[in-house]
Amino acid sequence: MARWEELPCDLIIAISQRLESYVDYVRLGAICSSWNSAIPKSPTHLFKQIPWLMLPFDDETQTSRGFYSILDDKVYHLELSETRGKLFRGSCYGWLVILEMSPALCLFNPLTKFKITLPPLDTFPDMKSYCPDDKDKEYTIINCLHGVTRQWSQAYMREVYIKKLVLSSPPHDDYLAIAIFGEHRCLAFCKRNDNKWTAAETCNRHGFEDVIFYKDKIYALESYGELLISDTTSLPKFSLIEAKIPRLRNYTELNLVGSNNGLMMVERYYIYDDDDEPDGDESDEVVHYKTSRFKIYLLKSKSGEEMLKWSKITHLGDNVMFLGYNASVLIPNVGVPKLKRNCIYYTDFQIECWQEDYFGGFDFGIFNLGDGRIKEFGELNLSSEYVSTPPLWVVPNP
Repeated sequence: MARWEELPCDLIIAISQRLESYVDYVRLGAICSSWNSAIPKSPTHLFKQIPWLMLPFDDETQTSRGFYSILDDKVYHLELSETRGKLFRGSCYGWLVILEMSPALCLFNPLTKFKITLPPLDTFPDMKSYCPDDKDKEYTIINCLHGVTRQWSQAYMREVYIKKLVLSSPPHDDYLAIAIFGEHRCLAFCKRNDNKWTAAETCNRHGFEDVIFYKDKIYALESYGELLISDTTSLPKFSLIEAKIPRLRNYTELNLVGSNNGLMMVERYYIYDDDDEPDGDESDEVVHYKTSRFKIYLLKSKSGEEMLKWSKITHLGDNVMFLGYNASVLIPNVGVPKLKRNCIYYTDFQIECWQEDYFGGFDFGIFNLGDGRIKEFGELNLSSEYVSTPPLWVVPNP
């Protein structure tokens, strides 16, 4: 009888291609050295992996990062010494957006540990100068709307300067990166091997909420619901899409999500709770906030009408949506019992509220579009020690 390590390579490869989870793929390769050599280091058959939740943390000196798997209802710890002292500011295609104490900005894959350098913060269009020796005033910025000059500290820049950064494709070959940046949430982009960020021409007055690559186009959504479009041939210019805007509430958050049926806009509602207890503390009290509900709109065209319209939809069918400080993801729930269909898995995204008198990093859950209820993630229980860094959805992409 043949021993396990003597099984034919073709059989091992055939087994590996039937696995649906990256965790199981890693386990298969760990059985013995011959099996590990037989299977490709990066599986090409795994598609639309269910995102892991990278857990928040307060201690930037630690090197181990926890990733929660919905499928296993289990936390996996990865030793990532390369991320020590770094700040995570989003994810896209399984790559983390990382900021250092210097202006350095990069993409990092937590599974392969590959790193790709992006143009640094001090090359963004609104930057006038960067002086590392000028303590707490390292960055001098020219307001992109009003031309007013401001000075920001290095720590503050790391926390709030980048609202979102998305990629056109996994950054192995050619790619385009677009960022929402600065006090007024302007747009800038860079291509592979660029040494600086280039301002997008948008004529925007209100600031952008989200940006997405969808069907070879770039869509950007501003805070009052106006939608702009561009592509790689017309950059840096964006054009306004004539679309009837639904009545949006103040103090909501907007996201764009691509689907097989069209482009979707998600409106996220919050409730705020001021801690006004008479505790003798004369300082400002902490403000707690939580997501209360969502509304979803689909961009449609009506017969005989030139103007597009955002039409409200009430269900996602068998699909599942993942929202947060990541490029939004919509995936089909195909035979995954622990993944709840017609639900939105969301995490904290209010980067402005992780400062000062706000209690940030805790707003995450599962919103059921069918009954409007919110539930927690399985048995995951995050203690109050996690404050400064938000949880992130990360799609495994070795």
